[in-house]
Amino acid sequence: MVASLALMETHQIDWEVLYKRTRPTVLALARSWRLHPEEGEDLLHEAFLRAFRNRRNIREPDSGGEYLIQIAKNLLRDRWRVTARIGIPLELDAETLRSNPAFSPESLAEESESMKMLSAALRRLPHRTRHVLVSRHVRGLSYREISLQIGERPGTLAVLAFRGVRTLKEMIAA
Repeated sequence: MVASLALMETHQIDWEVLYKRTRPTVLALARSWRLHPEEGEDLLHEAFLRAFRNRRNIREPDSGGEYLIQIAKNLLRDRWRVTARIGIPLELDAETLRSNPAFSPESLAEESESMKMLSAALRRLPHRTRHVLVSRHVRGLSYREISLQIGERPGTLAVLAFRGVRTLKEMIAA
């Protein structure tokens, strides 16, 4: 406890510099998840708030950016889990759904069919390959995190995931 207090006293995080340095990365991350710009700003602010609340976990001043970006990724994953359960984003109303071609009955049926094909192809993969793909691409775990779960080297898991994706593409194309 005393050592961590001493560590905190030896460096101060310049939150303004950290904000300016990580803002473009977090906003780009939000865009990659197809969030509106306002939602990207909300994500950025929520990530900073959580980082500030947990600032004792930041061991080195330079690691603050990585820590903040990881928080943003976790927030996005949490959001995805909620929206995936109900199928559509919570903030959409009926008018928005009717006016957006992405939510037309045809588009939703097509996406549903694609998901069924992907699910069927995933079920045909060997268990280990399926576990790696789901852990990496759905749960967002790193290969290192997955390796701790199943006892394989991260490089082996990366190769397994690459081959699994290639096999999925071949199954779906056939």
